[in-house]
Amino acid sequence: MNIRRRFEFIITEDMIDAGLKGNELIVFAFIDYKCGKNLDGVYNGGITEICMIFDLSQPTVISIVKRLVEKGVVEKTYYVDNNNIKRVSLRTTI
Repeated sequence: MNIRRRFEFIITEDMIDAGLKGNELIVFAFIDYKCGKNLDGVYNGGITEICMIFDLSQPTVISIVKRLVEKGVVEKTYYVDNNNIKRVSLRTTI
C-alpha cells in the first residue's frame, strides 16, 4: 500500500510574478509552506522528502532547487547536524 501525506499550500501572485510554473511552482510552494511551519523559517526536510511527496526523481528535484536558487526565490545554506553530516537548509525569499 502506498501512503501519501496530504499537504495544503498556497500559490500566491508573488510566485506567479516570479515566473514560477509547473514543478518549479509546486516545489517552491511546498518549501514556502514548510518554512512557515518551522519556527526558524527554514526547510530542512531534504530532497528525498520532496521526491517522495511529488513522485519526482532526485535529479529532477535537484535541478528544480538549483533553478529556484538561480532565480533568487530560494536561499540555500549548508549546516552540519549533530552527527557531523553536512545538510542543506532552504529558505524562501518572496
